[in-house]
Amino acid sequence: MTPQIPLRPSVRQRLTRKVQGGVIAVLLAAQAGCTTLDVPRAENYPATDQLKARAVHHWNVLADDVAMRISASALPTVPDASGAYHLESSTVSPFHRAFSSLLLTRLVNSGVPMSTQPTEGHKVHARIVFDVQVVQHRSSAFNAPQFPLTFLAAGLSVLRGMYLYPPTELGGAALGLAAATGMDLAQQHLSGQAQGGPTRTELLVSTTVEQGPRIVARTSDIYYIDAADASLFLEPPPPPPPAPVKQWKVIGS
Repeated sequence: MTPQIPLRPSVRQRLTRKVQGGVIAVLLAAQAGCTTLDVPRAENYPATDQLKARAVHHWNVLADDVAMRISASALPTVPDASGAYHLESSTVSPFHRAFSSLLLTRLVNSGVPMSTQPTEGHKVHARIVFDVQVVQHRSSAFNAPQFPLTFLAAGLSVLRGMYLYPPTELGGAALGLAAATGMDLAQQHLSGQAQGGPTRTELLVSTTVEQGPRIVARTSDIYYIDAADASLFLEPPPPPPPAPVKQWKVIGS
């Protein structure tokens, strides 16, 4: 391997000025291009947190939270609450069935008087119903850059190589790029694959307590879910129609 020969300070300064001049030229060109837009520019919302539901345990945590909020807001508004609540269970999807069961358990354990029937005599109990909506975004935009350390290390290593050594020497860039790629792969395995990160598929769960025409309490919760798990929250497709039956007439001689 050819030994690396450091550049003289004068040559190093000229190369540094060339690199800085090129970066400034690119930034000025980008700024000039942006000033010609005749439509409002897109701006992201401030960074926030959103939970991701990936297990039945997470559904149980949601049911517990909903039950506590219902007991805190609905019970004081229904003084004659002796057996005055009826949960309308649903069997539309695996999530509907599980959440109905979990929510009923949590409501009973929270002290909310529940009834197995919607009415008692001529008295209509307060209904507890929930609605589930799966939202799937079709855009191809990424929520976060892929392999950020790889790109950062590549850029820094190339600039460092141009500053210390002739521009044709890529040893420093290759070394930094290899190290950053290893770190990115580890991060992708631990955080990306284990946690899944943000997805383009989201879940909206709304629970409503109704007493006649009046809404007594309501909760709404939003979660990330994996796209492959969307079928757990959706109504299964109807069965295919039966195959047509052919009938044959037998004509005797």
